[in-house]
Amino acid sequence: MKQLKITIYFFFNPKFQSEYWGYYKELIEYKINPTQERSEELSVLFDQLFSTLTGYEKLDQRIKKTSGKESGLLAVLDYPEIPLLY
Repeated sequence: MKQLKITIYFFFNPKFQSEYWGYYKELIEYKINPTQERSEELSVLFDQLFSTLTGYEKLDQRIKKTSGKESGLLAVLDYPEIPLLY
């Protein structure tokens, strides 16, 4: 049930949802053509995206928790050959 509530908040927050999937697409593009400059840009974008406050407490908590996993989630910036998980 908890996952369902987070999913509902995510669904009803189209701005964050759009930014989230847009960022994911940027990572996919980065894997095809990785550069140091783009890696730095994506790192900054991650910080911006995962410091978002949506007004939905559970979603905000999930965003903050995801932010704390930055080093593992952005390993692709150092190792573009590894698969992306969603």
